[in-house]
Amino acid sequence: MTETGHGSDVASIATTATYDEATQEFVINTPFRAAWKDYIGNAAEDGLAAVVFAQLVTRNVNHGVHAFYVELRDPDTKEFLPGIGGEDDGIKGGLNGIDNGRLHFTDVRVPRTSLLNRYGNVAPDGEYTSPIASPGRRFFTMLGTLVQGRVSLDGAAVAASKVALTTAIRYAAERRQFNASSPTDEEVLLDYQRHQRRLFTRLATTVAASFAHEQLLEKFDDVFSGRHDTDADRQDLETLAAALKPMSTWHASTPCKSAARPAAAPDS
Repeated sequence: MTETGHGSDVASIATTATYDEATQEFVINTPFRAAWKDYIGNAAEDGLAAVVFAQLVTRNVNHGVHAFYVELRDPDTKEFLPGIGGEDDGIKGGLNGIDNGRLHFTDVRVPRTSLLNRYGNVAPDGEYTSPIASPGRRFFTMLGTLVQGRVSLDGAAVAASKVALTTAIRYAAERRQFNASSPTDEEVLLDYQRHQRRLFTRLATTVAASFAHEQLLEKFDDVFSGRHDTDADRQDLETLAAALKPMSTWHASTPCKSAARPAAAPDS
């Protein structure tokens, strides 16, 4: 799903799957470098097949993002099949034991039946049909599991930030270091203003992120319970989940680092 140029904005991915009525095949292309599939698990070395998300085009009409089963490699030689290429993502910031890679496609043909057609189908003559009339609702339904994952990751990141900051602040209220204002008693770390700034600004952000997550959960419940389930509501949920997940996970790394080094000097 993920492309070099499109991560959270799945609706705008650039890979295309154009239906050829003459052969009853889809022709899959990544038309430019930013359309390459990126950070795909098992892509660099061992993956034999993948579910590829692409813009489905038939009769010159783009029906939006759909999923296709695509074979990638010869199972015996592990070489890419014709029209398919790729490379390793190289050294990452972490999890380097996981095989992540890039994939690109040039006029790769797959049978019409390779379309995973629960939410949209193409007949042999190229006619597109779907049990969900609204393109927006169809897109959201297809990616419903992805939205749930983003909501869960946002909540997990906020919870991790709370636990890490609770640990760091409690420790800073007890740990003593240097006797700046007294000839006999050492100061607790939390009395140092720089230490306060290091922890309390992150605490404020975590509180805000917690309130934001509660709003996300309310929106999520409204949509999936059917109380507020219009296309606009679903788009709002998708946008909010896509925005909060990277913000909260990125923020969570700093409180965890603060909790991991609470014994450091107050100006570190």
